Amino acid sequence: MTELKKYKLTAFTGFVILIGILLYLIYNTFELKDRQYQIDVKEKLKQFYVKNISKENIYSGGFSLIDSYLIKNIRSLESEYLKSGSTNNKYTDSLLAVMFEELRVRNPIDSLLEKIRTRHKLNDKLEYLIVINSISLRFRDNKPIPLYDHLKKYPFLESNLQSAQGYIIGGKLKSPKQQNTVTSVSMGPAVPYSYDINVTFFADSNDRQSQIFKSALPVLLLTLFALLLVVFVYYFTFKSWSKQKKISDMKSDFINSITHEFSTPISTIMVANRAIQNEKVFKSKESVTEFTEIIARQTKQLQTLFDQVMDITRVNTEIEKNEVIFCQLLTEVIQDYRIKMNDKNVYFHTQGINNETRVSLNRFWVTTMISNIFDNAIKYSDKTPKEIQIIVDGTPNGLRISIRDNGIGMEEHTIKHLFDKFYRGKNLGREHVSGLGLGMYYVQQCIKIHNWTMQVQSTIGLGSEILIII
Repeated sequence: MTELKKYKLTAFTGFVILIGILLYLIYNTFELKDRQYQIDVKEKLKQFYVKNISKENIYSGGFSLIDSYLIKNIRSLESEYLKSGSTNNKYTDSLLAVMFEELRVRNPIDSLLEKIRTRHKLNDKLEYLIVINSISLRFRDNKPIPLYDHLKKYPFLESNLQSAQGYIIGGKLKSPKQQNTVTSVSMGPAVPYSYDINVTFFADSNDRQSQIFKSALPVLLLTLFALLLVVFVYYFTFKSWSKQKKISDMKSDFINSITHEFSTPISTIMVANRAIQNEKVFKSKESVTEFTEIIARQTKQLQTLFDQVMDITRVNTEIEKNEVIFCQLLTEVIQDYRIKMNDKNVYFHTQGINNETRVSLNRFWVTTMISNIFDNAIKYSDKTPKEIQIIVDGTPNGLRISIRDNGIGMEEHTIKHLFDKFYRGKNLGREHVSGLGLGMYYVQQCIKIHNWTMQVQSTIGLGSEILIII
């Protein structure tokens, strides 16, 4: 994983964590509003229920109505129970069904709830639900005998009124939950010939979620604004950082590239200097002149390298170009390179190099480009001798320069990444080859700057060819 990818991953992870924290805060805000809403409403309704209803067990008149069914008929219920051994008999079932129906018909909570809505300015969509959870009878032995249990289904009762919470005797609240419970009342004297009853009162708005959302909307909008602001700041900060890093990397790459090229002129100057110190060469005026010219050219190139290192801002596409005879420049580069190699096992074969075509170019860039191509041809060759064939063809529009070697060749994958910065092909047995992987990248940049084109062909074991079209 590259350094930039690591930074991106770290930044993205931090951003996701921040988003998660903000979403968690939004969720908690919503939950807090929800709880506060329930507490306020439930407290008012509980006071209303305890004051107006619970003393009468279910609602005003509810206690008397149940007594009229259960207490009045308790002996008959006991008799039927003893006969059948269960409270599930026709008499008991019929009595229970009629009692539940009358409890529903006489339910006055709707009108009472309207009053409390008005008095406390509650949401007009507030709904309630009263359910009977269970009823038990107590006969002579005072042992509670189940008459109704909300966990069971009774075929003689209306199925749509048998909810998971109990039998509905009033209200239209849909899907009541535990947190909607206003109060739950259990009553019974626990004496012979009596009954026990458990009633639960639920209250909530069927559109409570939207009501909570509206009440929490200012906080949610503020949080959303903060979230968008964070995204905005993150985006521009990361964009600015990426831009600065790219500029920094470009400067570093340029310095590395130029430093990589120092070795060529320095090596050539050292070899030429040693040659001049040779007694036989020193006595030959022509040889001394030839080597001093080489030293002068390489010194000038070295000076150019130093100038560009000192002023990185000069690296751009607007380079200075002059018209030169290309083949004359190519001859000089080959000559300097032969001196640099000083190796009988390296041979240059040229063809068409006497072409007089003039080309507008930057001498420094093109000289370095050709030297880099030669470097790769020599470094990645295991043949003896190592050969470089240079063919120059004139065309109606310019020149075609073919530089072919007899090296180890390249695979398709290597050709694909040949001009990437710092890329070095992994060739078995060539791990010792030195370099930063900037040479061919420099070649491609030079081709682009001059608006030339380049093609690469290679065969494993036979060598490679670089074709430059000017």
